[in-house]
Amino acid sequence: MNRGLLPPISDNLHPLTFLLLLTCFLGFSGGGVQAAEPAPVDYSRDIAPILRSYCSGCHDDAQREGKLSVETFAQLRKGGEDHGDPIQPGKATESFLIRSLTGEARPKMPPKDEPQIPAAELATLKRWIEQGAVGPAQDVSILQELVTPNLPAAREARPYSAAAYAQDGKRLALARTGEMEVWDTTHQALLRSVSGLPGKVNAVHFSPDGAQVVAATGVTGLRGVAQLFETGTGKLIREFGGHTDVLYDA
Repeated sequence: MNRGLLPPISDNLHPLTFLLLLTCFLGFSGGGVQAAEPAPVDYSRDIAPILRSYCSGCHDDAQREGKLSVETFAQLRKGGEDHGDPIQPGKATESFLIRSLTGEARPKMPPKDEPQIPAAELATLKRWIEQGAVGPAQDVSILQELVTPNLPAAREARPYSAAAYAQDGKRLALARTGEMEVWDTTHQALLRSVSGLPGKVNAVHFSPDGAQVVAATGVTGLRGVAQLFETGTGKLIREFGGHTDVLYDA
């Protein structure tokens, strides 16, 4: 402590009197602890997971119950058939979204027979609206993203999760998370490697003539796709999507 900032202290000053003076001095000098400002709520990190868990089951692009979809920020702000924009930035308690979640407005959402939003996550929604209900930098479907813990990668080599021979037995497709390889079985040489697959590959198959190979992949609990590639070049020919969970075969 810098004694040069404190009032002069007498050697005969009673300790209790000194503590009282010190408390007053710190109070007048702004030495008290200031309350921390609440951290900004991020739509993609904090809000999208709530909407995905408790709202998107009935209010996605496919179902649109009440003509409301929450798949994108723009669609959420458009509202449904009975109400316009369900959000009033800066006014959480007046926003239809919050009033519906708390039962202050009808219809009550989620319905009583569905899992309800926990108090902590409801508080996050309110804080987001009070902070201005800022949307994402890129407004994409919340069903195409998944917030996961940032864990260190395993040090061991990644195992293959799918394999298949071409009908002539001269080529072998091996696949694992995010990657597929095509091998020449005669010379035991790698012919082609394809990267950028969206998740774990659970199955691969060659076409009867061996000119194409399909991979069943995706992200568990989020989406599944079947990707069709040219065997010789590794070029993506077509993608078959629309699945809400990872594919196990194609």
